[in-house]
Amino acid sequence: MFKIIEMLLKRSLYLLYFLLSFFVSNAQKNEANTSPKKVVLSGGIGGAMFQFSSVEFSGFKFKSIPRFSYFFNTGVDINFHVFKQVTPFTGFQLRNIGIILKPTDSIKTKERIYTIGAPLGVKYYLKDKKSFVAAGADIGLAFNYKYKLFYNGEKNYKENEFFSNNTSLMQSSVFVGTSLKGVAVYLNYYLNNFYSNSLSSKKANLLIVSLNFDIDKKTIQSKVK
Repeated sequence: MFKIIEMLLKRSLYLLYFLLSFFVSNAQKNEANTSPKKVVLSGGIGGAMFQFSSVEFSGFKFKSIPRFSYFFNTGVDINFHVFKQVTPFTGFQLRNIGIILKPTDSIKTKERIYTIGAPLGVKYYLKDKKSFVAAGADIGLAFNYKYKLFYNGEKNYKENEFFSNNTSLMQSSVFVGTSLKGVAVYLNYYLNNFYSNSLSSKKANLLIVSLNFDIDKKTIQSKVK
């Protein structure tokens, strides 16, 4: 199932890339020197994230449990309104991502990292200027790691450290998404191994579906109206 989703995501990225390239090319031909350049900030409020993982230890697949996180998922986009509909953007993001494993009926582990990073992508706004589709890539620095071990439902062990050697320091992903009048859904696929390369026997990739509210001046004005 995970491989099918990964394949569909990659094909969607290719398709969206060519569509956005087409839109950008036409925007440059038709709108160059007609729209004033503006830099606009927009923020993501909510940040509910559903996380799925494919995990292998020493070549053996481990059963992972979908993970949900809400706390400390936020960010700000810096939008460069160069053209009327095509908007390159960057910004910064704070994310809470991780993996839940259940190797046996009695044992469960939880691992999570906080990352701070930046996206780089393009938004294509619809004619009403209140909705858009987006695609791009981002990279985050994993600055805090937490691990918990549960046995028969009781927490037996935990650790919490900064800049841990247990996971990759840099976490990179590609994404596609859409925002309809401020309600946004994004799909991120992480390209790197979640675990540190020094732990060659442990491999995991994450797929994340996130839901949040994009707030900017245009969205606020549309809500007021």
